[in-house]
Amino acid sequence: GSAQAHNFTSIVPVEEDSLPPVIDLEYMGNSKIKSSKLKLLKELSIFTNILEKKYKKRPIIYTTYEFYNHYLKGKVASYSIWIRDIYKIPSFKNWTFWQYTNRAKIAGINTFVDLNVFYGDKETFLTLLLKKK
Repeated sequence: GSAQAHNFTSIVPVEEDSLPPVIDLEYMGNSKIKSSKLKLLKELSIFTNILEKKYKKRPIIYTTYEFYNHYLKGKVASYSIWIRDIYKIPSFKNWTFWQYTNRAKIAGINTFVDLNVFYGDKETFLTLLLKKK
């Protein structure tokens, strides 16, 4: 957690009108090796604490249902969730962002791109940008 946070903070500038930092928590590839819940949550706590101190904003957690249900359910209620569901409208009730496709085409970009939506109005979005921890 500490090494990842220091890597992140050494690269990502503090900008008041930017989104809060986003932490990508998902299984990669054919990952069969899973960290213990206790270890992952401990490292996540270290990581989020460092980011919150640096950016003065509570990070957003980007995740999949599988990862959320295995590690995060009931443990991250105070964090905004960015859920990935490329098949249907999220069944997850409290999402802030939803990645609804990873295969969009946009003029000027030669590869597939992700598309996301924000759950809220302009005022809610601005509150997320400017909200201090």
